Amino acid sequence: MSKVEEFREAINANEDWQEEVKNFGADDNIVNYASGKGYEFTNDEYSEYVEKNTSGELSDFEMELVAGGQAAFYQS
Repeated sequence: MSKVEEFREAINANEDWQEEVKNFGADDNIVNYASGKGYEFTNDEYSEYVEKNTSGELSDFEMELVAGGQAAFYQS
């Protein structure tokens, strides 16, 4: 399992992290946020994961971000 996938599973299980991501400002970045939580991966690794995995099922949290126009997990 990649670090990006590990982070995705962790954030989907942690409502506090979800709230923090929902409140991202213009300068916030999911890769930097993940690093602060102990999940180290590059922007390239993140982008590659998103390209290969955007056709799968989204969690309720991810659907809420997309519906709200944020889609933070799928932006680098």
